[in-house]
Amino acid sequence: MKNRAAVLALVLSLAGAGLASATTLVRMSLDQLTQAASDVVQGHVVSQTSQWNAMHTQIITLTTIAVDSNVKGNTPATVVVRQLGGTVGHYRVYVPDTVHFYTQSKYMLFLEHVSSNAAQYRLVGMMEGAYRIYTDPQTRQERVINPVGYLFSGPPQSGGPAVALPATMPLTTFQQNVSTAMAKPIVIPADTVIPIVIHSVSFNGAGRILVEGETAADVFPNRQVVIPAGSLVDGWGSEVPGGWVLHWTAVSIRGRQASISAINQVSAAPQLQGERVTAVTR
Repeated sequence: MKNRAAVLALVLSLAGAGLASATTLVRMSLDQLTQAASDVVQGHVVSQTSQWNAMHTQIITLTTIAVDSNVKGNTPATVVVRQLGGTVGHYRVYVPDTVHFYTQSKYMLFLEHVSSNAAQYRLVGMMEGAYRIYTDPQTRQERVINPVGYLFSGPPQSGGPAVALPATMPLTTFQQNVSTAMAKPIVIPADTVIPIVIHSVSFNGAGRILVEGETAADVFPNRQVVIPAGSLVDGWGSEVPGGWVLHWTAVSIRGRQASISAINQVSAAPQLQGERVTAVTR
């Protein structure tokens, strides 16, 4: 039984590792983490438990965080962070890039809602979204630990290496950096390829429609911008022989709108809902 349990744990671990690797191929800058998060909180760990999911196919770990302050968004007084992996009985599943939370430790967390459970959250970028706060024993200053040891904060300067944040920094400096990232306008650069699924079409006069879609995948135009999957995209369409020309004008990233200019043509169909298109910004 123990050998069987160990084999199952290894299989589940490998399956989870594939998923984790797929979601963390792109290391995110602080600007991108802040944009992609629906909520940024400072809080401390209250409790943690691991359990099987409802279908008994995955082990998940739920960590309860008491929120000390909301930096972005407006969460409840406590939030539950959901991660794949954990230990239940003889079964242990390890998923790379997940966070090992320390009881009673304080963190700055970049969160987004779990789509299947609005009462739970997941970390943006997995381990990248959790900055542990500690008190320096010599200076008594509160500092944050960069979860990946480094994090690019901008493009190369004058042909030199990319600017990187240090492995630790004062909490006050980090908070200021997050506030600065929140205040920056979101600018989608030209030639950004955005995959869109159309989910709403309404007529707006003869030969004209209003269209709304959502992005079908995460898009990383540069080190300053991220467009998360599921972001709303607005536009309009004009009828042409044999179809429609769609003009995409704006994308909403966690409630903040960024202007875009992109055009693509689709053939005439009984309905456009569900159509997949690719928009390239100009």
